[in-house]
Amino acid sequence: MDNIDLFNKTVGVIFSDLYEAHPLPVNFDIPCMESRIASKPDKQNPEEFNYAFDVADQCFYTFDFLQRTGFIECGRLDLQLRAAEDVKFTLSGYNVLSDVPFGESTKSLGEELAEVVKEGAKGRLKEVVGKVLQPSNAVMAMEALKTYFAQ
Repeated sequence: MDNIDLFNKTVGVIFSDLYEAHPLPVNFDIPCMESRIASKPDKQNPEEFNYAFDVADQCFYTFDFLQRTGFIECGRLDLQLRAAEDVKFTLSGYNVLSDVPFGESTKSLGEELAEVVKEGAKGRLKEVVGKVLQPSNAVMAMEALKTYFAQ
């Protein structure tokens, strides 16, 4: 799995879990997430064992990226504990996922994402994550974050 596929899958799992739990916050145990994102590594194979650390790092930095771009809030994000606690959507993040793309579907992006993650449809996952993280949505989330911190 290349880096972008890993990122898309990580975003898919995070957003799917948050969307299904909304408005309640979610605690993520990164080692548990790894099994949903990538196959379990063979500890006898050093290359695969190192890959597991890459997956954990990818998860952590994906949370960090989504928080910095205004899609989510993390009450606590700890690389050493390998945990993201009290995670929830920002208003902008939720609005993006509750949006129904014009003329494409009757499902929101969040519903589509939850469905794709459950199915494990890799090709569709990249497409749906691409819609969610399109530049106009990221700009909207960043503007909302600036407004929030200016208060």
